[in-house]
Amino acid sequence: MSDAGLCLEDLAARSGLPASDLRGLLAAHGSFTVDELVRIAAAVARRVVDLLPDERDMR
Repeated sequence: MSDAGLCLEDLAARSGLPASDLRGLLAAHGSFTVDELVRIAAAVARRVVDLLPDERDMR
């Protein structure tokens, strides 16, 4: 989101997801669905895999 220069409200508008839902998910209150990840990736012109943590980040 920040790499794309978007605030939460911009991302919500571009992805079609409610800002309140995004706020909760980004605060780790629940898990993203595949559909939500696809919509967010499209909104920031990235691939879904680009949104996932790298294996190196998991160590």
